[in-house]
Amino acid sequence: MKKLMISVLMVGIMLSGCQQKCATIKKKAITSEATVTNDFHLADNYHEDLLGKYVQMHITSCDYDQTQKAFVIYAQLQNRTKETVQVTSSYALVHGYQIPVKANHNQVKAGKKEPASFLIYEKALKKANVTFGGASMTFRAIKGAQVLEKETVGLPLPKFHHADQSSCTYVGNNQSEKRINRLFVNKKGLKASLDYCCQNDAVDRIYLRVMNTTSHNLQVVMTSLKAANGAVSVKAPVQIVEAGNSMICEYHAPATLGDLKASITFYDNSHHRVFMKTTLTIKQRDFKSI
Repeated sequence: MKKLMISVLMVGIMLSGCQQKCATIKKKAITSEATVTNDFHLADNYHEDLLGKYVQMHITSCDYDQTQKAFVIYAQLQNRTKETVQVTSSYALVHGYQIPVKANHNQVKAGKKEPASFLIYEKALKKANVTFGGASMTFRAIKGAQVLEKETVGLPLPKFHHADQSSCTYVGNNQSEKRINRLFVNKKGLKASLDYCCQNDAVDRIYLRVMNTTSHNLQVVMTSLKAANGAVSVKAPVQIVEAGNSMICEYHAPATLGDLKASITFYDNSHHRVFMKTTLTIKQRDFKSI
């Protein structure tokens, strides 16, 4: 009886030790995963194969075409239906700004393949007064007025070959030594940094790099910008960073001298509440002249 009790006790100790070891391993795995998902480069949401049920869309390459003065997404479309289908993307989100997209050869006959291209023109970027730092695009497969399927994909700037040949390319990405990269939020699954600032044509351009690892979309709003002599007006579109993604948010203000203090609010629109409020000081020396 005594030997049996000792045996049971030994088994209990072994099981307890095994559970502790498993818990330790599991904890390490979670820590490692959290470290990986906080990397900005994993939040671009870029993948080459899109749609698929009715139309298979494969992105073959992204490039800057100097002749057409446009950033181009090249794709191969395969129609799996028995009717003619069109693949469209009405606009691209560039730093939160809606930029029109022109599609070429995007209509595919039943059962056929077709090389297509989608162009974001420099003149459209200049009209919106925005630099190109990659794009988020929603592609839709359409039959007549019916949307068969749709998918959104992030196209990061490094995927675009020859992007440095364009005068509209986001300078902060091209010249890493000039990036400020000053982290001012890093909690609750939200990571935000002052990425780059420049003065161009009497306009202050302020770029925030925001990564959202929460489970909900967050709207980024610069609620106020203040200089030593008072408030400064800020221009920006509605900028929403989707869950699990990152985005460069671009803000414009009249060029001013001296330091600036920005108030920034992150809204959780799905729950109609303020997720976080913070302030950011932008030094005069942060601004580069281009």
